[in-house]
Amino acid sequence: MQFRTVLLGLSSACALAFTLSACNKNDDSNVGRPMPVSGKVIVTVNGVEIREQEVKPLLEGNGVYQGKEVTVEMLEPVIQQELMRQKAIAAGLGKDPEVAMDINRAATNTLVSKMVRQILKDNPPTQEEIQAIAQSQSADATQYHARHILVKDEALAKKLIGELKKKADFGKLAAQHSIDGSARRGGDLGWSTPSMYVPEFGAAMAQLKPGKITETPVKSQFGYHIIKLDEIRQVDTEQLVGMAQRALINKRIEDYLAKLKDGAKIEIVTSKLEAPKEAKEESKEENKKDAAAAEEKK
Repeated sequence: MQFRTVLLGLSSACALAFTLSACNKNDDSNVGRPMPVSGKVIVTVNGVEIREQEVKPLLEGNGVYQGKEVTVEMLEPVIQQELMRQKAIAAGLGKDPEVAMDINRAATNTLVSKMVRQILKDNPPTQEEIQAIAQSQSADATQYHARHILVKDEALAKKLIGELKKKADFGKLAAQHSIDGSARRGGDLGWSTPSMYVPEFGAAMAQLKPGKITETPVKSQFGYHIIKLDEIRQVDTEQLVGMAQRALINKRIEDYLAKLKDGAKIEIVTSKLEAPKEAKEESKEENKKDAAAAEEKK
């Protein structure tokens, strides 16, 4: 029902410290070390050479690298990190499959982040595009923080409205009865605008005052909604411009990914994945809740 912009997560700069390692199955001494880089050696730690290319980003980030003579104090974070890495290897942690997975994931995130920056550098959003989208979104300058309960049966919706008028807890009723994914959050939809929903829902939400619920069920193609409005806020021009810029960035990346996917050969080899233990336990708990809710309806 909702349209939500999917943001592409960018990796942290700290992932640079854990790029692909130059190691093999029999030698884990370089696990967690960057791929070989050129440049002069700045410091050695137990014989391991650390070069300028590795040190420079960290020192620049701390605002201390300005072509000055490097001191032991400046290099302390680098030395500490290398000592800890060597200790971890000595403790056998370099052979841990999870470590290898984390290193590979960090390397992938770093490469993806770099590629995203390159895409946006080659085709950045223009001010004209940003302003055009910001103006088109001016009607959405008012945002609403709402909750809802979605059910298939109108009679049940009316019954729940009656309970809410008697001060029943909205979140608990949503968790027990709502068939929407927001049920787990007590029906919370977060901040949104009417245009993000089907017309019937958006119009009903916009007519509510904070703290109020819809007097009658709101019918849509999904069923019957009970809507509660928690808060209203105004978005200023600067925020609209920021939202427009983020929307354009997302669109650039989505379009680029669509082209990559069209030209790629993708094969799903396994049709079923084993769920983690925590997910299984959560699923069992949800099934119990669903069964209890079904019994209550009877």
